[in-house]
Amino acid sequence: MLKRVGRENFGIIYEPANLDLCAQDYGVETLKRFSPYLFNVYLQNHIRRPEGKTHLLTWIQGVVPHDPIRLQDEGGIDFSLVFRGLEAIDYDGYVTVHQAFREIMEPEDAAEQSYTYLKPFCG
Repeated sequence: MLKRVGRENFGIIYEPANLDLCAQDYGVETLKRFSPYLFNVYLQNHIRRPEGKTHLLTWIQGVVPHDPIRLQDEGGIDFSLVFRGLEAIDYDGYVTVHQAFREIMEPEDAAEQSYTYLKPFCG
């Protein structure tokens, strides 16, 4: 579809958590395919679990129960894989962090913790 649109100002935002909820690959090969059209990287984290408090209706997997977690929490998105993929495509654009889950932490804490966690990936 992006090729058919054929405009430089039309692209995609890479969001590995949504790909994960749809049981789709979000690693290096996906980033290579997205590379020519990549405008932004948008990060959040969750863990899929049958008893998850949050439910998202997807086209591919139906309703997917999950719980939002901090970026640094294990069991969710593999951010080392994400950043290996970004390095493989020489991505040097923006990374946006989504952390709107007040039940986890306050926004100020989310900003500080996300920065501290992600900084080593951004060599």
